[in-house]
Amino acid sequence: MKGQLKGFISGVLVTLLLLGSMGTAMAAVGSKPANLEYNDIKVTLDGTPINLVDAAGNTVEPFIISGTTYLPVRAVAGALGLDVNWDAATKTVILTRPGSAQPNPAPSPAPTGTPTMGQKNALEQAKRYLSISAFSYSGLIDQLKYEGYTTEEATYGADNCGADWNEQAAKKAQQYINTMSFSRQGLIDQLKYEGFTQAQAEYGASNVSTEEQDELQRTIYITKTGKRYHYDSSCNGGTYIPSTLGEALRRGLTPCDKCVLK
Repeated sequence: MKGQLKGFISGVLVTLLLLGSMGTAMAAVGSKPANLEYNDIKVTLDGTPINLVDAAGNTVEPFIISGTTYLPVRAVAGALGLDVNWDAATKTVILTRPGSAQPNPAPSPAPTGTPTMGQKNALEQAKRYLSISAFSYSGLIDQLKYEGYTTEEATYGADNCGADWNEQAAKKAQQYINTMSFSRQGLIDQLKYEGFTQAQAEYGASNVSTEEQDELQRTIYITKTGKRYHYDSSCNGGTYIPSTLGEALRRGLTPCDKCVLK
């Protein structure tokens, strides 16, 4: 499920300085060239090797810059049992223990002066998106940036659109439940992949209607050709394969016009 939709954090490799000396320095913004040295570096936890992968399951390798070793924070945090989230507004990697409370992202300080035309347009676009579908805070910013807005414009749109991010998580959870089956933990994981925080994902999973979920678990009967499905196992006197309605919908099977669409 996690590979279905784009989540902002899945496309960002954040590295954490774990080895080597660390000195006090001013926070830096920007980029500069660097020589990355790869030397087949391995990481163990209490003697057990850690499989270093990103959010999409791809292997990532530690590297060395000027004698200092850098490790991917998501992989290391996962090995330590921590949740990882990204706050695009404050450019902060958020590490939390499972089950700990996480507040909604704090809105950026109110801009001084009149909003720019780009900020106004980003705000209107954000509202249009939210009228059609549900988004996480970072997911909305990412979508606006995909449409060509700058980070500042996209953040302004997300900060001022009036969204309740807990309610957005609940709406997104309901959208998923209406089309496919999820366990509670699977739904939480999918919402986190969409950019919701742990607390928002748990809220969303706890505030969905189970009526649709129960209907998706209904037993149906698929033809041997795998093209149609029936509610009645004896319809047309055929031999059918039991499955669930959610599976039939996921595969795009055609409903029987006698026992399903009657």
